[in-house]
Amino acid sequence: MITTAELLQALEERGYHISPRRLIDWDAKGLLPPSARPGRGQRRGRAHLWPDTAVEQAALVADMLEVHRRVPYLYVPLWLLGADIDLRLVRQHLWKSLSSVDFFYDLRSEAMAGAQDAEDFKDELSRLAVQLASKGQRACDRTTDAEEVEIALGTMLDPDYQPTNDLLRRLLARSGQPNASPKQLRPIFKFLQKDLALATLRDRIRRASDGDWHRARVAWQRGYTALQQLGALAGLSRPEWRPLALRFVIQLGPAALVFLFGLQLNGRAFLVERWTASLEEFVDDVRREPDALRPFATFLVPRAERLASGASPLPWGPRFRRNS
Repeated sequence: MITTAELLQALEERGYHISPRRLIDWDAKGLLPPSARPGRGQRRGRAHLWPDTAVEQAALVADMLEVHRRVPYLYVPLWLLGADIDLRLVRQHLWKSLSSVDFFYDLRSEAMAGAQDAEDFKDELSRLAVQLASKGQRACDRTTDAEEVEIALGTMLDPDYQPTNDLLRRLLARSGQPNASPKQLRPIFKFLQKDLALATLRDRIRRASDGDWHRARVAWQRGYTALQQLGALAGLSRPEWRPLALRFVIQLGPAALVFLFGLQLNGRAFLVERWTASLEEFVDDVRREPDALRPFATFLVPRAERLASGASPLPWGPRFRRNS
């Protein structure tokens, strides 16, 4: 265990300027590992004693706050990266990280409330699709066609939804693929509705056990580790690109976690294992034949350099880094 002064000194040595008040605030919000608070005796208050892992976690919190300043959106990414975060906070904040997805499930509740049977439910979804497209709700912009919204709502919220071939042809034509066949899209609908079971996913995740959560995190960490290794092989592991990696975790980590949950809780954990093993095997292949990754690196490295150089800056300056 280390004292608050020792923790702050260790952070200073790494280039982070964190005030004691800020540290206590992070502790109160559950962003740091639990601290012990032994009494000092003779009415001298209580001290904070931190586990040694608090140094790494506080640095990670500081780095994430450089990328995203809204704390409620950081609990899930921190937990995914192995930080010691209370699982109750992770459960509580998952859907805040996916507010647009939660919005869809609220629509499902609204449609079910106004439906007497399955056909009424489909009619309610169609009505909501027209309403969303015309009013420009947050889930879709004003230019979105009602048919596209209907496909999205039906796929997410109705396990029996099957768009007609004519509807799919119009969708393909609007997306610039008029010669594609609706049959090519059918497996995607089957996967989303049956294998992933989107319609009931939120409720199943809320009922999931702690073991389910930890298994999903392990699966995510395996995939993320493989992607990190690929990035290193492609020359994407420079320290100055760390904010890009954290932005990736903040923006995509919660959605990836929900995706893994959807498969694991629907008896499709074998798919997660198969895909993860294939990704790890691909990493091994690239190690043996590095040239296989050259086209990918040629495409991605210049774009990552542009983002990291400040050509596409974040809308705020550094907060905790002294030498940023």
